[in-house]
Amino acid sequence: MEARNRYFNQAKENEQKGELKVALANYKKSLQKDNRFFDGWLNAGVVFSKLEKPDKAVHCFKKAIDCKEDERAYYNLAAELYKQDKFDTAISALETSIQLNPRFIRSYLLAGYSFLRLSEAKKGLKCFNQALKIEPENISIHIAIVMVLHDHFDLASATKFLDNAISIAPNHPALTKMKGIINLEEGKVVESIEQYKKLAASDAELENLSTLFSTQLDTDTKTKIVNKKTNLETKPVKTSKDFFDLSLMSILQGEGELAMDYLLRVVEKPELN
Repeated sequence: MEARNRYFNQAKENEQKGELKVALANYKKSLQKDNRFFDGWLNAGVVFSKLEKPDKAVHCFKKAIDCKEDERAYYNLAAELYKQDKFDTAISALETSIQLNPRFIRSYLLAGYSFLRLSEAKKGLKCFNQALKIEPENISIHIAIVMVLHDHFDLASATKFLDNAISIAPNHPALTKMKGIINLEEGKVVESIEQYKKLAASDAELENLSTLFSTQLDTDTKTKIVNKKTNLETKPVKTSKDFFDLSLMSILQGEGELAMDYLLRVVEKPELN
């Protein structure tokens, strides 16, 4: 047991340093000492996921579940299945995760996105609303709901929900941007420009953002925004903020589905010990 834990702790340290292959070797050594070691299988699966080896990640998460029924293992399994477009199977794993821990918010969110990919917007919206009951001030959930209402239901519902979210976080850039977009769709051009001026004040790189909605598009400004998005997309290791920024820029460019995918990456980081 002592040797198992020593290899496991060393693996975690390697993983934190970004030494993924070394970490994986040490996780394997810990599992050689104890093949029923839940934490070892769980974390090894996460490393395989980071190394973009989905089949091996799925194998590890299933082995972890064989050791112990745990909401994190089912969530991680579902996240890998989602990446492989196996949405029905992912939802099944997420339902089990939620049964094991009804307050495990990530499973509600991933289930919501999975239902959207299956064109079942009502079920997706229900999942997001369930998540919101658990964390009513989580702005990422508010944004997801606004996007679902906007893309799949009606503008009035999206506007009403967005205004409520803004009352919770009045200076949140994503909410400001979405308000600007909806104002524009409603024909409220002046109000839309005001929203983007407010947004520009919070981000020097987006100083001329409102011009993207003018009839005389400033090519330099457009290029600046596109370049910022491209730089983030090609960044080898992305933070949650990077994915969030990419989601915002996708909203701006009218790429609703891509925006949802980026927003998912903000919350889909695998669970580990």
